[in-house]
Amino acid sequence: MKGKAKAFVLTAAVGALAAWRFVLAGSAAPELDQSIDQARARVELSFDYASQGGRASNQIAAWVTDKDGNLVKTLFATSFTAGREGWKSRKESLPQWVADSGAARLGKPQVDAISRATPASGAIRCAWYCDDANGKSVPAGLYILNLEGSLRWENRVLHRATVLIGGEGREERPEPAFFGPSTAERGMLTNVVVRHRP
Repeated sequence: MKGKAKAFVLTAAVGALAAWRFVLAGSAAPELDQSIDQARARVELSFDYASQGGRASNQIAAWVTDKDGNLVKTLFATSFTAGREGWKSRKESLPQWVADSGAARLGKPQVDAISRATPASGAIRCAWYCDDANGKSVPAGLYILNLEGSLRWENRVLHRATVLIGGEGREERPEPAFFGPSTAERGMLTNVVVRHRP
């Protein structure tokens, strides 16, 4: 499937996710439904992912916060950081998601619902249905959709797009904010687009 577009949707119900097959460190992760429910999809995130060779890379998370930075919902986080709690041994792994999500307080059912193995290179799409972690619709207002990538050790990238629920639809291509001195892996996450349908 390398080089082909993959679409995936994360539902709010814990344990209600079907499987998208990939393998990390010898263990299979659950598969995800590869279609997006366009009738319900209010916000869609898409980006191109290029797998990087070597260690301490290829970690990705997408999540939504309110305008004050409070977590609304994690859409997904790669399994080394989330499912295997790699953030404990590798502090450089998705530090913004770890802080915003309160990863240390997440229980196993919550982690299982969001944890996904690192995908193959290609175009990635996922949807936010304007709900919180419990599947409850969020009120109108300003929200931030975050996409973070750990590029190599302390080098990372963060994309942030604003979404106004209750306002007019829009498309945003957020500028990347890079952290760390290396420029070698900055092509890991590119062509990031957030589309909001009113």
